[in-house]
Amino acid sequence: MLWRFSAKKRPAEPAPAGPRTPDSGECRSAEEGDSTPDTAQILWLAELACWFSLALAPLLYWVNGPAVSTDQLVVRSVVVGIALGAGGALRLVKMLTAASQDSPVTSEQ
Repeated sequence: MLWRFSAKKRPAEPAPAGPRTPDSGECRSAEEGDSTPDTAQILWLAELACWFSLALAPLLYWVNGPAVSTDQLVVRSVVVGIALGAGGALRLVKMLTAASQDSPVTSEQ
């Protein structure tokens, strides 16, 4: 067998005596324990995927050869169009949000 996985159990560590404090390592703040990505990270990955699909489209066309049917040509064209449109839209949103955060906010009093 080439791949063999075995689940080894770690011995249980005894619970520390006394109350749980932040210094004991058991209490975690929201920054330390929360591993869910925020919206900016998700949008960055989506934009990266769009640009990668555009960059790899010529390579895939070369590997797969010319479209053999109208349906295949339409699907290929639509995928490239969606990747181009979504990548451009995500870049535009990123630039607009960066510009709005950099501009000073004026309040009328």
